[in-house]
Amino acid sequence: RVTLDAPASVRRGQTFVVTGRVTPAGPRRVVTLAGDGKTFTTLTTRADGSFSGRVRLQMRTTLSVVLPDTATLDGAVSGPRVVRVGRS
Repeated sequence: RVTLDAPASVRRGQTFVVTGRVTPAGPRRVVTLAGDGKTFTTLTTRADGSFSGRVRLQMRTTLSVVLPDTATLDGAVSGPRVVRVGRS
């Protein structure tokens, strides 16, 4: 299972933090933060399965986190999280 938390709205160009968790937990798993057909970054989990990273958006985007194919979590994907972008 993969979860993702992100703010519901931000200002255009504002850097914000996304967080999440992969369960079962494991250190150094690489997850991909993507949205609307674009890959934003890859993040690495801590020992407890949590991860965090910074993102900057210019327009409304539906984000999700993907854990590439593994033996235990066959290509798990978080639920979508819509981030609305307002004027700066």
